[in-house]
Amino acid sequence: MAAGATYPKMPESNWWAIRGQFRKSLPSNVTSSYLKSLLNLTSDKAATNLLSPLKQMKLIDEEGCPTDRANEWRDDKKYHSVCQEIVNDNYSNELKDLFSGPDFDKSSIAQWFMTTSKLGKGSANNVAAMYILLNGKEIKAESSNTSGVLAQKKSGRKGEVNKVKQATKKPKSEEKSYANNPSVSNNKNISPTLHIDLQIHISSDATSEQIDCIFASIEKHLYSNKS
Repeated sequence: MAAGATYPKMPESNWWAIRGQFRKSLPSNVTSSYLKSLLNLTSDKAATNLLSPLKQMKLIDEEGCPTDRANEWRDDKKYHSVCQEIVNDNYSNELKDLFSGPDFDKSSIAQWFMTTSKLGKGSANNVAAMYILLNGKEIKAESSNTSGVLAQKKSGRKGEVNKVKQATKKPKSEEKSYANNPSVSNNKNISPTLHIDLQIHISSDATSEQIDCIFASIEKHLYSNKS
């Protein structure tokens, strides 16, 4: 391609998230609002910018309808052949001859795009990353943190679980009371009781009057205030 040519590019996480959703259900039409919701994007422009590479790679047509290529792209057995078709459609033989893999030097590929197409460094890096992605051998599952729809579903389930846990969890003060005295959980109105053991040592030569005096003193001090 000559200088000024455009090349497809999109974040790798978006690539796998879109493919993952296509595998679950092939949409009737791909719009910017569809991509914004799916990828949890914060702006309409970011979603619109993804429509162009999808069309350029012929995964959707000009009206946004998924193509036969998109249907084959979903199939793990056909994934690599579809990617090779995209590479052949969008990149020059010179680039493919210079950087055929399997090991790719991203900085060298980016420099090639900067030289031949007069791209800026940032754009060249993004284009190089897309070229490497299309030539990659690994097939990844969609990233859970890039899909807005999936993230919302997981967040909703997690919230419901937390609500149940909070509703059934005992307060810490109550748990501590139960741990120290398990009987409290059965009857919270039980009053505390006091049990005292006395040991009285009386000399063998004590008289009966002295013994009576001892027990009278005990009665006086222990039972005089009993109600």
